[in-house]
Amino acid sequence: MTLKAADLDENLTRLETMLGQLDEEAMALSELDGFLCGLTVGPQAVPQDEWLAEVWHDDVDLAELGVDRDELVRLILQRAETTATELGAGEYAPLYEVDDDTGEVVWQFWLLGFEAAMVLRIKPWERLLKSPPDDNTARAMEILTMAMSLVEADLGDEAMSEDARKELETALADVPDALPMVAMALYDARLQKPAPVRVVSVGRNDPCTCGSGKKYKHCCGAAA
Repeated sequence: MTLKAADLDENLTRLETMLGQLDEEAMALSELDGFLCGLTVGPQAVPQDEWLAEVWHDDVDLAELGVDRDELVRLILQRAETTATELGAGEYAPLYEVDDDTGEVVWQFWLLGFEAAMVLRIKPWERLLKSPPDDNTARAMEILTMAMSLVEADLGDEAMSEDARKELETALADVPDALPMVAMALYDARLQKPAPVRVVSVGRNDPCTCGSGKKYKHCCGAAA
C-alpha cells in the first residue's frame, strides 16, 4: 500500500522511511497521522512524553535499528504542528493509504491511530460524546462513532442482503471525506471558550441598570 498523498514532501518521506525501520508494533505514517490528529483535537491535552511512548515501544533500541531518535521526534513534532495549522485554517488533509491493486482509499489505519489517541484520555472523550457543547460537535461525534463502527465492516459477508451491501458500500465510500470535516469541527470545539462574564460597576447615584429611570440607590440598590 502507498499513501494517498503521492507527492509527500521530503520530511514526510523521511518520516515514513524511519517509521518503516521500526518493529511491526510501531505506528506507520498513516496511523501516526490519525494519532496526531486525535491528540490535536482531543478535549484534553496529553503530555508529549506520554504520547510519544505510544508511537514505538520504550524497549526498542532505535540506535540499533539505525534510527536517530532526535530526528524522528523532530519530524513527528513537525507533522503535529502542520496538523494543527491545517486544522486551524480549515484545510486539514489526512494521510490515507491507498490499495495498490484496487486504488481504494484505506482510511481505517488513520482512524485506528485517531482511536489510539482517544484511549489516552477516554473519560474526557466520553464526556464530550455525552454532552457536546453545540450541534456541530454533536454531529461530528455522531459521524466519528459511525466511522469507528465501520472499521471492521465486511462487504464479503454472504449473509448480507444486496440492499444492505449497497448501503454499506455508500457509507464506507463517504468516510474518507467525512473524517477531515469531523476533525476540523472537533478542533473548533476545543478552541471554544466560555464568553467572559461582564461585570458592570454601578454607583449608588447612577441610573439603575433595570431601566426604570430612577437612581440605583432608590431602585434595585435600595436593599444593598
